[in-house]
Amino acid sequence: MEAAEKLGVALVGAGFMGEIHAGTLAKDPRAELRWVVDPTAAKANKVARQYRASTESRSSSRIRKTPELDDALADEKVGAVYLCTRPRSHFSLATACLKAGKAVFLEKPVTFTLAEARRLEKRAAQQQAPLIVGHVCRFFPEYVRIRDAVQAGDIGTPSMVRASRVMGNPGSWYADPKRSLGVPGDLMLHDIDLVLWMFGRARRAYAFSKARQPPMEEQHVLASLRHHGGTISHLEGSWAHGGGFRTRFEVSGSDGVLEFDSGRLQPLLLQRLGKRGRGSSLVVPESPSLQSPYDRQTEHFLDVVLEGASPRVTIAEAVHALEVALGVAGSARSGKPIDWGRETKKGAAR
Repeated sequence: MEAAEKLGVALVGAGFMGEIHAGTLAKDPRAELRWVVDPTAAKANKVARQYRASTESRSSSRIRKTPELDDALADEKVGAVYLCTRPRSHFSLATACLKAGKAVFLEKPVTFTLAEARRLEKRAAQQQAPLIVGHVCRFFPEYVRIRDAVQAGDIGTPSMVRASRVMGNPGSWYADPKRSLGVPGDLMLHDIDLVLWMFGRARRAYAFSKARQPPMEEQHVLASLRHHGGTISHLEGSWAHGGGFRTRFEVSGSDGVLEFDSGRLQPLLLQRLGKRGRGSSLVVPESPSLQSPYDRQTEHFLDVVLEGASPRVTIAEAVHALEVALGVAGSARSGKPIDWGRETKKGAAR
């Protein structure tokens, strides 16, 4: 692709996430929205209007609206598709896009079932087309800084993680188990992906859940994961929190503790331990960049598609994150732990 040529993009799903991603695409001059695909014309028109208003000075192309994905896939100028639909549709839509030779950005979770996820992983490998799953927390500067600090040895050897992500009742289709993966596969999936990214694959999970049935959406889940490297992650996710959205993330190591709390004025704190267990606290300065994590994510996706950059989130990682989320849900239902394999001396699964 020539440097001056823009990547034509089709956006599928003109709901909340579709609006967010259309907004991020409008900020990057390397991409141009050509299609909005949604069965509701009013939603598609709204997203198209918002995009045109943001790019009026540099884009004169007409944005086409359609309820049919095939219309957009038939456009040779479309090189990539953003899939912002409900999880049930992810496998069929992503498969169709890959078959048509389009690069795919797919909102998390990767699919609704693990079998679908593994089939999609194989399809992506066969087509050799980029497929990026939207685990956006990897683009939040706070989590990137935590991961960098852990890898740099700032807290010594990590042993324990505590992560909490709570909010109120989301309502709508999230309450329907036929369309939603609930707290483990939606809300908690963010922290599942983060701890897998930072501390490696999980070998065992045990979870407990409380829900008022109906509705399913008032659900509180506690889960413990043991990673192959030995680190233990304790995760909390809730759709029954009355105090608004809040997330916390704490990593304890042999030499200190890293704490992130979205409710604090200075959200990221590093506590280093001294020889006698006493230590000092250091506020980690926030990044001066005001760029949205969603903007960073779109910028990265375009780097992968246009410049061949290595994806920050691989399809294999997204599949394992879904596997763990489904395992957490299964453990909460059965009251029994889920085991994905023994740990070898080198910390790898057999």
